This record gives sequence, structure tokens and C-alpha cells, in this order.
Amino acid sequence: MAILKKGIYSEISGKLGDFVYSSRNGKTVVSAKPDPMAPKKPATIAQQAQREKFKLITRLLKPFGPVLDVGFKQYKAKIGTKAKAFKLNYPTVLSGVYPNLNINYKDLRLSAGNASSLHHLKMEDQGGGLYALSWKCCAYAKGLDDQLVLVLYEEGQNRVAFTLNLANVGRQQAEFEVCGSPGRVHVYVFTLGQSKGGNSESQYLGLVA
Repeated sequence: MAILKKGIYSEISGKLGDFVYSSRNGKTVVSAKPDPMAPKKPATIAQQAQREKFKLITRLLKPFGPVLDVGFKQYKAKIGTKAKAFKLNYPTVLSGVYPNLNINYKDLRLSAGNASSLHHLKMEDQGGGLYALSWKCCAYAKGLDDQLVLVLYEEGQNRVAFTLNLANVGRQQAEFEVCGSPGRVHVYVFTLGQSKGGNSESQYLGLVA
């Protein structure tokens, strides 16, 4: 319904019949009411690219949900762990030009914080699906009691397995096993901090098969 303001010769606002009335700078502007059955304008290339990036990153992060709850625990009460992970990964985890977008698994971030980082981190294949991890030192002596978190991501199945307490950081070594023939498995680790500062930044170790 249209509304008359201050008399019949004054401003009009609202809908009347097939027209929409509004006021701009003291003048009445009349426009046709949008047709709900009219076909929508096709999305631009930029809009399509943005939507596809959103879909790809959302799909990638979805199985990591429990890991992100741990990795970004200090953001849970602020913006949420999933939202923080999306914000950090959106600018870097994809490369290429739409529609040929690629996932940069090595750039995937699963945690954040100032807990002890692992230096000279190495992964060695021991055979039979067994892998050994080793690191030389820690950034902070106070972080020796932090725990090592191991994350395995099976690319083909979009599936995640993780261990929260694989080893005490002070041990400087650990082992893990990949059973069966799951295909391409990406390996990530980060340290689970005991302080309010959160965890360390996640580190990508490569592929195991």
C-alpha cells in the first residue's frame, strides 16, 4: 500500500498497483514493481568463481570439523572455530583461475596460536604402513609438555582421521600407522598447547600412500 505524506501533493512511498513509489531528495521516484516470475540475470564470471571457491573450501573443511574445534579452540567464543578456519584458508588454499581451481593441500591451515612449534620435523617411511616422525628441538622450553596432534586426510574419500595425543613434544619422536590402501593421504601435525595461547601453527608433512 502506498502512503501519502503531508497531503495529496506531497511525497508518496510504498507500493500501488504495479508501481513502487519512493522519495529521493524531496522528489517522488516511480519504478515498476519487480516481476517475481521474471528470469534472474545470469551470474557474472566473478560471481561464479566466488561461489565455486566457497563451495570447494566448505567441502574441504567439513570433515575436519572436530580437528578445527581443537586447532582453533581459542576462537570458539569469538567468531567460531569453523569461521576462523574458513577465513584463514580462503585466500590461500585454492589456486588457478575459475573454472580450473586447484586445492593447495600444503597450505591448508588446521590450527593457530603461539604454542611450541616443531623444528627440523621429518617423516620417514618404515615400511609396512609404519611411519616415523622426528624433530630436533622446540621453540620454547615451556612447551615440552604440549601434545603432538596427528591429522591424516584421505583425499579421494574426503575423510579425516586424527590422534590428539600422539606423543609428548619433549620426546622428539613418534610413530603412526596407515592401514590398508586408502590412496592419497595427506599428513599434518600441530602441537596442542596447554596454555591459553592456543596451539602451534599446523605443519604439512606430505603424502603417504
